[in-house]
Amino acid sequence: MSKTIFLGCGTGRCGTTSLAKLLASCEDTVCTHERRPLLPWVFDEELFQARVSYFSQSSTSLVGDISYFYLPYLEHFIRIFPQMKIICLERDRQEVIDSFMWKTQCQNHWYNHDGTEWAKNTVWDGTFPKYDIIDKAEAIGAYWDDYRKQIRLIAKMYPENVQIFRMDILSTLEGQKKIFDFLSVLEKNRRYQEKRKHNARTLTNRFSTKDEVIDWMRRLLLAIQDIAALIPSGDTFILVDQESIRDDLPTNGHHVIPFLERDGMYWGLPPDDTTAMHELERLRQSGVGFIVFGWPAFWWFDYYSQFHHYLLTNFSCVLRNDRLVAFDLRTYAKKGFIINADAFGPNPDVNQGIVRSSS
Repeated sequence: MSKTIFLGCGTGRCGTTSLAKLLASCEDTVCTHERRPLLPWVFDEELFQARVSYFSQSSTSLVGDISYFYLPYLEHFIRIFPQMKIICLERDRQEVIDSFMWKTQCQNHWYNHDGTEWAKNTVWDGTFPKYDIIDKAEAIGAYWDDYRKQIRLIAKMYPENVQIFRMDILSTLEGQKKIFDFLSVLEKNRRYQEKRKHNARTLTNRFSTKDEVIDWMRRLLLAIQDIAALIPSGDTFILVDQESIRDDLPTNGHHVIPFLERDGMYWGLPPDDTTAMHELERLRQSGVGFIVFGWPAFWWFDYYSQFHHYLLTNFSCVLRNDRLVAFDLRTYAKKGFIINADAFGPNPDVNQGIVRSSS
């Protein structure tokens, strides 16, 4: 093969986002996380073939995607790509249970419920296996047990293709080297990362009642319709959402950029207004047409008041409701003057002083 095709997997809540960030930072590499469309846990031939086509058409030396839902598809992929590399990350059983219990408040992806006790999630429910176990924590534990058993069977059948790593491997340069070596990443393309303490939980919404989940899903579905109506298919737009809704948005031909971003990955909050304005100008000059604020990030308008004023002064607000606020960046300087980004002060090093998050 002229390139390495890879998949990353694991139960979820086990470092897959961090793994995606590590690999996406490498040169001549395309690495996505939970690429759309999401694959259902029950094998879907059409979506499988579409993913095969995507990997086959990539011209980079390393291409792949990372998600928990690949487990039922792994052997099918290996038959198509005999040299494919598969990395599975593992985390302690109770830690995975606790993390999922915290993240999926008032939802239960592991049980076929009628929506009476738990809120239905039309985006994610189908991507997990189902158990005839009413107790949610017990069902997650069964999921962890089955996942561990199945990935070990596959690794035994295909030892050249599959490697299982503890999540902690991402924390050291030696561990990152083992991942790069397994994937045959060229030395010149490798980008090692220092492990930082992340606090993803501060950026993830927790729900205390089922009604809150239902309201969230209502807003999300309406927001999806808003974006589809506003932004032409194929266009690129910035989404400011505290990493709360971007994963739930279908692509619809759009390229969605988080803010701040590095190499297409979310890179945390701006340390100040100046950084936010510089970054917006950088992305606007690259061809981005819109910036959209989701309701979880509406607090930005008060906290980053200078950035908000900059948006209002220079761009048309083309959408404002209880779920989205959007600005058309193609109408720059509509007031007849241009704010030069250099006037904001020295261009800050956005790699310094930024709050970052990961799984």
